[in-house]
Amino acid sequence: MSYCHVLSARYRFSLPAVMLGNGPNDGVCKRHGVSMLAGIGKFVGSKVLSAVLIVAGAMVLIWYWQLPPASKQAIWTAIQYALLWIGLVVALPWGLFFLPAIVVRAESNLASAALLLGYLIVDVVVALWLAGWKVTSTSAWVVLILGFLAAAVYNFLVCEFLAGRSDETL
Repeated sequence: MSYCHVLSARYRFSLPAVMLGNGPNDGVCKRHGVSMLAGIGKFVGSKVLSAVLIVAGAMVLIWYWQLPPASKQAIWTAIQYALLWIGLVVALPWGLFFLPAIVVRAESNLASAALLLGYLIVDVVVALWLAGWKVTSTSAWVVLILGFLAAAVYNFLVCEFLAGRSDETL
């Protein structure tokens, strides 16, 4: 039986005496290298976090239930547009999988930057088009800019992966 499990069957309500010693290795699980107090902290922390998330979820459901129908429709429209944009961002570099291979053969940082900038421009234009070419609040701009940054990082990682794959096939 492992001493790592906080609620093991054998020591459900008391800590083993071996785990409470004052030696340099006392209180540390030999198999996982985790102290008993760290294990208890993780266990209690996960229960507290679960409770907080359940209460927050219930508050969101109650808030949503009390919204007028027009607000609910606006929320669902925004969610649909966001999912559509995320789908485009995910599919764009994979759909144009042959472009990173061409850029790798060119051996130019300028060509690589131009490809990534082109992907980002498409992402930005589609996002603004879905938003109706107007973004009125500061928080909406913050969300859009964070989305653009995430899209740029994603495009870079996918292009890096595809470029590595094209190097393997050469």
